Amino acid sequence: MIIKGNPAGNVGFWSKHLLRDDTNSCVEVKEISGLLADNLPSALHEMQAVASGSRSHGNFMYQANISPRVDEHLTPEQWKEAVDILEKNLGLEGHQRIVIEHEKEGRTHRHVVWNRVDVETLRVTDMTGNWRIHTATARELEQVFDLTPSPTPTSIHRKAGLELWEIRAAERSGIDPADVKAELTDLWRSTDSGRAFAAAIEERGYVLAKGDRRDFCVIDQAGDVHSLARRLDGVHAADVRERMADVDRDALPSVADARAIQHERLPRGAAARSDQEQERGNAEAELAHVGEPKGAAGMSVVNAATGVAEGLVDFVAGLLGGGTSTPPQDPATRDATAEIRAQRRALAALENLRESMERGDRLNASDIRHLTPEHLQNIYARGDDALRELIERMEERRQRERDYGRERER
Repeated sequence: MIIKGNPAGNVGFWSKHLLRDDTNSCVEVKEISGLLADNLPSALHEMQAVASGSRSHGNFMYQANISPRVDEHLTPEQWKEAVDILEKNLGLEGHQRIVIEHEKEGRTHRHVVWNRVDVETLRVTDMTGNWRIHTATARELEQVFDLTPSPTPTSIHRKAGLELWEIRAAERSGIDPADVKAELTDLWRSTDSGRAFAAAIEERGYVLAKGDRRDFCVIDQAGDVHSLARRLDGVHAADVRERMADVDRDALPSVADARAIQHERLPRGAAARSDQEQERGNAEAELAHVGEPKGAAGMSVVNAATGVAEGLVDFVAGLLGGGTSTPPQDPATRDATAEIRAQRRALAALENLRESMERGDRLNASDIRHLTPEHLQNIYARGDDALRELIERMEERRQRERDYGRERER
């Protein structure tokens, strides 16, 4: 059994990566614990909302994968025990978690995403020494389940996984190394010479460069570096050197120069990518109109169970019982913990609402129900603009927190 993992923080990247069905024959979310959400993207956003008040500096998640040998299959009870043991060994007991199962070529493995931030205390769990814990846990699970011992990662020559810096680069750019590998491998197999391959990747927006220590590097559209040999499936370094013999390596740009080339191209690339944003309604440019279905006056809310939609203000009025106020609560009986949880649920709901508005979708009734009474009263009194302002203030607060985090890291 092999266990790997690292801290992470990019919700968009991991939402896409963990649900990929093009590189896996089967993908299934097996568990969502300690969260209100019922799907992976919403659950990650909910974790992010909880972590927004902590000092995680963005890396609020811990993502690990548990991989038995190809000929070994765990029962559902064994999978749960494996996750529980790893969770305990990592010091993440009681933290919010999501479990996703991937099956590829007959081999099943599971990814586990924990919130490093404790919901009650907002303390961020330190993951120092995590690789030692992975190895020790793998040996422990092999004994518990009577599995064939796997050599430790440091004692065998194995297929290299992603380094931490590669994961961070992918999170920043949104470019999945698996996508790069698949594309470059396809181009490699469809060409018969180094020059043809170089021309093919140039057409796809990559830049071939000479590495300082590697024979050849490829610079992606975001300016990140990939070793060519590492991004070709089933191709060895010697094969790369043989195929690329007709390319004058000294005439290629250095990594720094190739990055500069990509940065010069970036505005054009960003403009091309903006076409995709326009297909989703060009939401950020037309914030005043997001969430308003065509032909409708104002935002509408849809009940996922019944499919019935109604106006936002009318829906809120129903939640408030038709009134604009709620009885004041006695401070002596106020449950501070419950209030904190309610605020966190509201933050996660606002994040979901923001995404719905950006997509131009109707709002989800369950998200509106998770807003605080104060939020609902404000929406009842001021209409759609009140919800827009709530989301804008949330974004402004997060930006201030990100700026504060960057200042502390300097």
